[in-house]
Amino acid sequence: MGNIYSDRIDDLRQMMRDNGWDAVVIGGSDPHASEYPAPRWQQVKWLSGFTGEAGDLVVTHDHAGLWTDSRYFIQALEQLEGTGVELHKTRLPDSVSIPDWLASQGAKVVAVDGLCQSVSAAEELIKAVGEGGRLSDVPDMLDALWEDRPAVPVTPVTTLDVECFGGIPRAEKISWIRKWMLLHGMDRVLLSSLDEIAWMLNVRGGDIEYNPLVISYLLVSHDYVKWFVRKSMAGMDPDTEDSFNELVADGVDIEDYEAVFFALSDFSGETSQVSLFADPSTLNYHVASYIKDSYPEECVTYGTSPVILEKSVK
Repeated sequence: MGNIYSDRIDDLRQMMRDNGWDAVVIGGSDPHASEYPAPRWQQVKWLSGFTGEAGDLVVTHDHAGLWTDSRYFIQALEQLEGTGVELHKTRLPDSVSIPDWLASQGAKVVAVDGLCQSVSAAEELIKAVGEGGRLSDVPDMLDALWEDRPAVPVTPVTTLDVECFGGIPRAEKISWIRKWMLLHGMDRVLLSSLDEIAWMLNVRGGDIEYNPLVISYLLVSHDYVKWFVRKSMAGMDPDTEDSFNELVADGVDIEDYEAVFFALSDFSGETSQVSLFADPSTLNYHVASYIKDSYPEECVTYGTSPVILEKSVK
């Protein structure tokens, strides 16, 4: 009789057989490439029992492996015992990466939760499956197995008083990024990294434990700023309402978290040749796939977010 984790992996393998997948790759992050994901996206922990902050899980029909680095070797060996999951050590001279390992196994149809795989990581997997292979994007694939899966967190939002804490007002930051857009010929910039969004808008939250962040996306054009964030269905607390009103007064439109998909395909008042910039290291593959369907290839530019360097200046 297996333990709870080996049973869960068996259930995942049944899903693989039902869908014709050769392998499933479960990333250890969330839709925003966060180092510390909220409980909803601790999928590696739920499937394997491994609780380290850095680890990716690969399941094939005859193998399950956890890829993690030397900080977690001892912990992983202890927590994986009895699960049937084998430790694959990373960042060593003879380490084999997940894409290279999948290629060596001849995997041709690989499924991922595209919400929790960055564009950069997904591109490496696409190379691994090679010509004739396919990367299958299955957002929230574990919903079918994880009956009590936590919801996307919603916690109170606050705005920083720059007069008390120093720093730059959000209006100045928005003006700065629009100047960057003009210099680089961009009509829109999509930010998905939570720390970058917190810096741009001077907002703080508690959606991730020990991290003052808010689960959200930010879309900036020359004419508008749209912040896609979850709102409590039970009613908004006074502090959050005050913060949202302050943001709206500064020209920030507050929209539902899921509305980012509609906004990316909304070109009302704009030409059909709208250019978009995003960072592939933090943009998730599912959103990127949606962008690919909405924008001509020549209108999408991927590169390092300009916010990273700007917010490092003290």
